[in-house]
This record gives sequence, structure tokens and C-alpha cells, in this order.
Amino acid sequence: MLSPGDHVQIKVTPPKNAEGKEAIVTSGYYDNPDLLWKGNLADWYSTITPDYPSSHSGHFHGDYGYSGTNAGRALTWEAKTDLEVVK
Repeated sequence: MLSPGDHVQIKVTPPKNAEGKEAIVTSGYYDNPDLLWKGNLADWYSTITPDYPSSHSGHFHGDYGYSGTNAGRALTWEAKTDLEVVK
């Protein structure tokens, strides 16, 4: 349970590839821009305010790749959140 004033962060880290290269996140989206999430690519944050919905499900998604690989093929990442806020 979260309360007004609590801070929430969603950080997605796609897996390293077979050669151990770190992923490079190239895009990130949040499907409900009316809520209070801010951020970019795969790093999102919010501060719970008194008017925040008491129950919230979020869907974050985007693309990632590895420097010098993939031959233009984008890989996708996805994260979902379910938050309960005390009212």
C-alpha cells in the first residue's frame, strides 16, 4: 500500500546479450499519460498525491538493442505495475 507523498520508480533493464553487451534502450512509452508518471525510455517515476487513483495499473513498453548488433532489428521490453493507494 502506498500513501500520499510516497515516491515510486520503475526502471527496466533489458538483459545483456550472449556476448555480455549491455542493452541500449531506444524507446519507452507509458500508455496512460493522464496519470502522474514522468520519465523517459525505461526510467519512470511518480510521487503519490492525494488525488492519485486508489487503484492503478500501468503499462510501460518500448524497444532496445545492442551496439553494433541486431542488424536493425528492434527488441521489445514491457513492464506492468499494479499500485494500491490508501485513500
